[in-house]
Amino acid sequence: MRQRPVAILGAVATLGLFLLTNAKRMADAVAIIHLPHDVEELLTSMSQIPILISYGALTVGIVCLAHLVISHWWPKPKLAAPANPSNETKQEAREKPQIPPKSLKELFDTNFPHLGKKNRPIPITYDNLPTINCVMSVHQDFDSGVEFISFYIPKCGKVVDVCEYFAHNFRRDYDQLSAQIHINIPSPGEPMADRSTDLTLSPRVYLYHEDEMDYEARARVTGLFRVLGLIAKLRGQSYQTEEWKNRLLAQTA
Repeated sequence: MRQRPVAILGAVATLGLFLLTNAKRMADAVAIIHLPHDVEELLTSMSQIPILISYGALTVGIVCLAHLVISHWWPKPKLAAPANPSNETKQEAREKPQIPPKSLKELFDTNFPHLGKKNRPIPITYDNLPTINCVMSVHQDFDSGVEFISFYIPKCGKVVDVCEYFAHNFRRDYDQLSAQIHINIPSPGEPMADRSTDLTLSPRVYLYHEDEMDYEARARVTGLFRVLGLIAKLRGQSYQTEEWKNRLLAQTA
């Protein structure tokens, strides 16, 4: 917008200078024009300006006029609307699918996906209460030569009692499962396959529990397993929430 007044002023000044420097010549060429004495003296003095300056002023004036004409008739580019970060954030949020939290049972089923796995349902009953349908999984890491156990305990109101049952009886269920299912994995470059019966049982045990445990209950459960030479890793609602947060952070990264 500021360029237009400057172009107008430049055109007027430079073309005016050109006309003044050439007015005496034009007046002499047209003999019928009689100029006042003062005006004639002024035009005579102006005509003494070097011709290069005169035509330079003409050139500048023509450029200014051309700029005015082009800026007037040439289509003006449309300005882009200012970006609205808040709207873009909302749009991106609508386009990106929301990651729902996984259930604790789903995490129990899908964790350690690169390891071999054997499952065994373990129903547990207490007095006249409904059967507690637990699950034991044996995860087999053939690369490191070890396997470890995880348990899933549904909501039952007796999570500590169930953990105590596992602490004292898991070996029987583990031996039965190992005897029923054998897995052999071909080892690249080796004539003999890796056998599940050769894996060493790790003392680490993962307990997925739907019922929450307070600090005292967690200490009791970990103590029960420690006495038996086992390391209990408790995974409840706090673990479920933390795993969900990590996946959300991974999506936004």
